[in-house]
Amino acid sequence: MEKKQIYETDKECPLCEETFKVTRTRVGLRMVSMDTDFRMKYEGVDPYLYVVWVCPHCGYATPDSAFGPLSDNEKAILQKALQGKKVGVKLEGERTAEQALVSYKLAIYFGELRQLHPSQLAGLYLKMAWLSGDQGDKDMQQTCLSKAVENYMEAYSTERFPIGKMTENTLGYLIANLLDRLGKYEEAAKWLGKVVNQRNSGEAKIQEMARDLWHSLKGKRAQAAGDGQ
Repeated sequence: MEKKQIYETDKECPLCEETFKVTRTRVGLRMVSMDTDFRMKYEGVDPYLYVVWVCPHCGYATPDSAFGPLSDNEKAILQKALQGKKVGVKLEGERTAEQALVSYKLAIYFGELRQLHPSQLAGLYLKMAWLSGDQGDKDMQQTCLSKAVENYMEAYSTERFPIGKMTENTLGYLIANLLDRLGKYEEAAKWLGKVVNQRNSGEAKIQEMARDLWHSLKGKRAQAAGDGQ
């Protein structure tokens, strides 16, 4: 990886108010492909390694998108959770996948304490699933995919669309895609049906991806039914 693709900048921790360095990827990275679950792959560097910012002083961790001031109530909850615990985590500079996975675990821990939106937690779990898969840890990958689906389903029914950049159809498709990866073909088909039936949605790309997944699911469901006989 070329060093110039990442850089460091100073941030003030909203919890302990100490200054620390975060590593960021530069804008303008060249995307080389996108998977059907919307994972983007770039030339040279993986931005998903640097999504989570971790304070080395107190241990507070959060995705860059959720970095900002904390309410007095949030601070009290987080400080209580950290009381008596030794941090010992320093993730400045270039990260390995293993270090990134540690950062995601911390972000999920603090995110649940802060009661982040289900969609935010789902995004963390999904990225953690991607990195776990890269490392060959299939059990962790499946666990994270299950948690991502669980939170995305909650987001679908409780949050207002668009959720980030996701429309209702986009999220419905993503849930179906992840259920397919978990081998839950019948449940995936039910979610996908919500998308393919929206023929006038104006989302041609999502409709195309949904149809492709529908055809794939058709074969898998038939095979599963045959195996069950």
